Order: sequence, then structure tokens, then C-alpha cells
Amino acid sequence: MGAFSAKRLVSAGLLKELGNMRGLDMNRAEPAIVNGTREVAPGLILTGMELSEHDGSNRMGPTFGAMMASGIKAAKEAIQILNSSQVVDGKVVG
Repeated sequence: MGAFSAKRLVSAGLLKELGNMRGLDMNRAEPAIVNGTREVAPGLILTGMELSEHDGSNRMGPTFGAMMASGIKAAKEAIQILNSSQVVDGKVVG
């Protein structure tokens, strides 16, 4: 029942199909998830199990260092997006 946001991208027509999350493999998953954390649709930054489902990569499991690193990267991505946005008369225009 997890990865709701990734699954919603498919049902909304923003993504053709999911990559289908693979099993637990922390050695492969940690760098793939941390390095792959990104905005996949306007305003939607995926990381963790959501990104595993989206990309079809292995899931991390309870590896708190990588969870923190991917969360920090997601926050930096959000800040970068916000800093590059233009707001005119209360509306985002770019």
C-alpha cells in the first residue's frame, strides 16, 4: 500500500508506468536513493521508498544514515526549486 505519490503519478497520467521497487539491498540502494533524490513532477520531490517504486531500484531498509542523507538532499532540492521560482502578483510564473 506504500509509495502512494509514485503510484498517483501513474493514475494522473504523469508517468507511463512504475519501475517496481526491488527487494532490500542496502549496499545498492543507499547510493541509488541518495543520488537519485529529485523532483520527478512539478512540486513533487521523491526519495526513499517512493523513489524506489518510481525508478525500480532496491529499497534501503532501516539505514538511518542514508535516510538522513536523502532527506537532506530532498530539502536542498526544494530550496533550489524555490530559489529559482518567480512569483508575480502572488502567482508562480517560472
